[in-house]
Amino acid sequence: MERPNMVADGTYTAVLDRFEDTQEDDGDDNRVAVFLLEGDDGVVAEKLLSASELPEEARRQDAVCELRVGDGTVVEIEYDAEETERRVSDAQSRFDRLARRPNEGDGTRADQHEESLDQRDENDDEDETDTDPSSD
Repeated sequence: MERPNMVADGTYTAVLDRFEDTQEDDGDDNRVAVFLLEGDDGVVAEKLLSASELPEEARRQDAVCELRVGDGTVVEIEYDAEETERRVSDAQSRFDRLARRPNEGDGTRADQHEESLDQRDENDDEDETDTDPSSD
């Protein structure tokens, strides 16, 4: 059952942000899916829908759906598996990049400079071992 929260009619890309547990007036517990509706300027609204109304594959956090709204009510929900996977993959890549330590190799100029310094240190060590102490 859709909760009242007016949104202009149209088609929206919507991301399932979270689930909330609510209690209906009749005492029944009901899980509500909170969607963030996206527009040209980012998130433009939230839409609350009963989780039981969602397609089975869309009943997961971060699921991307296309919602069609008519007369202020969601009239169609379509799960977008490809877009969901792309966003999950992009988020994981960002997380992995941020989790890397600065000295881990990622091909940046700083890494190349550090490799150059390491090579120079190795060459200096070799020069020291090649010196014959009896020649002094």
